[in-house]
Amino acid sequence: MAKKYLRKLGFRVTDEFLESNNFNIFNCGEELIPIIRLIKSYTNEILKKEWMADNVLKLPYTLNAFNPVKLILRENDYDKGVLEFYCDSSLSKIEVDKIAYLIITNIEEFIQKHRKGLEEYNPNINLDNISINLQSKGMGNKKFLKDNLTLIKVLFIKQLLKKSIFIGTSKDEKYINEGREIAFYPLYSRQGGHILISEIIDIHLGGNVEHMAYYITPNVIVEDNEIYIYPLIGIKRMVSYNRLNSIQYGTAQSYSTLVFDGKTYYSPRIAYRKSKNTEKKEIQMISQDWKLYDYLKEFKGITFKAIKSHMESEDQPNIYLVYSNRLANKHKLSSGVPSCDKLDIYNHIKANVKGLETIDPIKELKCKDQGGKALDNTDKIILANTLYRSKYINIELLVIHPPKSTLYQQTKNAIEEGKLIKNNEGLTIVDDGIYYFQMSNKGVNFSIRDVQSITGLEIKSDNETTKERLKKLLKDIGEKSINKLTLALIELENMGKYDAKSIIRNSLDEYGIINQFIDSKTGVNVNKIVSGLKDLLNDVGVGNLNQLIDNNEVIYTLYKISNINFICRLSNDSIQFKIPILNDSYLDVTEIYPILPSVKDKMSVKSDSDSIDINKFIQDVKNEKRDVIVILEKGDTEYNDIVNKIDDVIEREITSCVKEYITTNLLGHQEIIQTIENKPSLGSGIYKVKKGVYISIGDKGKDRTSVEASKIRMWINNHERKSIGATISYKDRIAYEITIHKNQENDFICELVHKLRLVLTTHSHINRCITTDYIWGLNKHL
Repeated sequence: MAKKYLRKLGFRVTDEFLESNNFNIFNCGEELIPIIRLIKSYTNEILKKEWMADNVLKLPYTLNAFNPVKLILRENDYDKGVLEFYCDSSLSKIEVDKIAYLIITNIEEFIQKHRKGLEEYNPNINLDNISINLQSKGMGNKKFLKDNLTLIKVLFIKQLLKKSIFIGTSKDEKYINEGREIAFYPLYSRQGGHILISEIIDIHLGGNVEHMAYYITPNVIVEDNEIYIYPLIGIKRMVSYNRLNSIQYGTAQSYSTLVFDGKTYYSPRIAYRKSKNTEKKEIQMISQDWKLYDYLKEFKGITFKAIKSHMESEDQPNIYLVYSNRLANKHKLSSGVPSCDKLDIYNHIKANVKGLETIDPIKELKCKDQGGKALDNTDKIILANTLYRSKYINIELLVIHPPKSTLYQQTKNAIEEGKLIKNNEGLTIVDDGIYYFQMSNKGVNFSIRDVQSITGLEIKSDNETTKERLKKLLKDIGEKSINKLTLALIELENMGKYDAKSIIRNSLDEYGIINQFIDSKTGVNVNKIVSGLKDLLNDVGVGNLNQLIDNNEVIYTLYKISNINFICRLSNDSIQFKIPILNDSYLDVTEIYPILPSVKDKMSVKSDSDSIDINKFIQDVKNEKRDVIVILEKGDTEYNDIVNKIDDVIEREITSCVKEYITTNLLGHQEIIQTIENKPSLGSGIYKVKKGVYISIGDKGKDRTSVEASKIRMWINNHERKSIGATISYKDRIAYEITIHKNQENDFICELVHKLRLVLTTHSHINRCITTDYIWGLNKHL
């Protein structure tokens, strides 16, 4: 049997690469520090417009855009009150002096405009005769480069300039019908930093010719004191129908453009918003980018008027609007690239950039057969493979809908005709709308009830309360049974911003009815119904049998949503939550919903309770009489920043009192592919990177999953699987890093965590552990 490998499409940086540096260091001198600090504090505290300081003091960012491989601002020095930049040695003294001149002119213009206010704010600083004593610090050495990773990004890009990349060596589906060489050009933007973007390529999408470009972002990180470059490879799609129609119905605050001068891309942003003078919506430049627009006009002859005109009439050949998922177009093209095209770009980098060492591929770790998944390949439930973690064995589903709806009958059909459960094995139809589900560990009596409602589903009125809405609903529902777990599948004709969804959800949550909604605006069909039913079953604790742990084991997780910390503990027969800021006891997954409105009230309020909550978490773990497995989900620390509060001391304390301590994370900004005999491959798998560190590749993910992490991508062509170029439907197999902190050679625990990613929904293998997913699932109720 052929062996499967995981390949990180990255490189280790060697001394040979670092020796290619030819950047000189320049410092604007300490005499500017008081002026810089004055401008920063004045714009922030008095003008309340911090972006003004950015435009004045971060002028080199604008200059970067014009020389993306010859001029670099050191990012962190701005906050220290120092302006330091690096210039390619090919820049003449005149060009370097011009940079200093532009910086000082920029500062003087600001002072002239705000002189009176600045003098009143701080009369002790002399605002006359400002000058820059430009100081050369020589060329950066290897140590200097290691402390300034942006320089390494630029050195990488420089070696790829003027070298076209042949893309399309594989016969697999790809964007390009026949392979060809594609040129890449530099871009510097505020959002993406230094990247390479290819020439614009015509592709076929939805029967139309569209435009896209490949991009390469050199992500530089330090691992074990070694520098690695992981080039991120993706696509940017250009909107090729009328730009104005695209953005006037979009919801983003700003949209990126691409302007090409034949050698370099520029990316000034635009917005579509009301004019201060006329209150009429129009295309406007983003204030933070006004200097970039100014320089485009002065040095390239490209005016904002030309860009604006192009958004309205598409009359400029080298101006593009970059597609955003917040635009009005429904035909979405993902930012991913098929593995075969990634390999073409990776192999080109390997052959053309000197001083980079490839990373050895990792052989798949052979664990026991995954088996026991609760969903088959068509996403139908296999009841014998389900594990039910709740005490309720009597469940009533309320099918709530407006008059003339067929939702109830279609729900019955979905259950009885094998749309939900594979071959209806384990299902007994007891009576009309009454069923018995035999799961692996217990049987459940499941009934559905038809509920027609008019006033209960109407649009929310002004000042209407959840109690008032619940009263309307209960007229149709009646009182719920105290001996049954009550669920609701609700059809709404309008799921828009001003509909009834929020108030219905809140009122049912408070009453203890777990709910899911179906949008009937685009029609009610079996796929929507089955998806809603699986979501409900997942919410109440129906999971995968292959996640079975020892009866004396329990899994603990600590996770934050907004400003609220949640503790979840999971065993074979229960899923329980504690919200430390609200209660000291654990609630069953089916009993937490009535207190969610109280959580919602506190989510917008910042709290200093993290250290207290961590201590409560550790105390619960210590007091637990069962064997404890702690799994902490790092994910994106923006969402779970409480993990940052867990330092080495706390980690040692956790490790000392548990059976296993594991942290998990999205793999981050790395391109990876799975291969068999050096050919791209799909499928789940586990790979052991080093002692205690594993990579888990999941099964298929949900359509159009958006995750800040590495992905294995499977392409589905909408045109009878003929390779016409672009495809618009895909599945993701999300890469997930597992680190074991205690028994680091325990491959079995890694396999368990891999299986704990499975949930009972269409996104079978998610980008988080199931305990975290249960917490995250509450977010839609908040």
